[in-house]
Amino acid sequence: MSSSANRTQKRAARRNLQRFKLRRKKLIEVLTENHIISTKSPLAETGKRSTHDTLFLRYKATKEKIHLDEFARVLLTINKKRGYKSNRILKNKEEGILIDGMTIAKELYDKNITVGQYVFSLLREHKNYIPDFYRSDLQREFDVIWEFQKKFYPSILDERLYIELIGSPKKQTWAICETS
Repeated sequence: MSSSANRTQKRAARRNLQRFKLRRKKLIEVLTENHIISTKSPLAETGKRSTHDTLFLRYKATKEKIHLDEFARVLLTINKKRGYKSNRILKNKEEGILIDGMTIAKELYDKNITVGQYVFSLLREHKNYIPDFYRSDLQREFDVIWEFQKKFYPSILDERLYIELIGSPKKQTWAICETS
């Protein structure tokens, strides 16, 4: 690898980290302004089995009422892994292995389940890996959870907040997953 390619790769990694931190910061600000979380709310996963607990919350949020701070954890988790817009090479170009997102996306569609439900089922089968997903699958999960939880919190989870989280209709981007 040339020195310029090495610098470019490191710069891209720094930019990706900076963008992730900015997305997270914006989401936390929106959640705080809308009284979904407080400044004292725990935002990081701590303790034993915390990732499993968060994945369970993503599963549970599609089926039953969850508390607003749990809803915030679900949104922060979705925000953390924003998905791919298209297939990307998973390993080096010589191997040519692509992310098998289309197979998973088809399974999500056929079974009518969300990403969180899919991953939770993998964990139940003792498969300790989380595959990569398309951004559209994560957007669908967000919409399913939003619509279900809105039944319990209609005054908080309103149209204005939804648009603030996903971006304006003209922009057609998912604001909490925005790349720039």
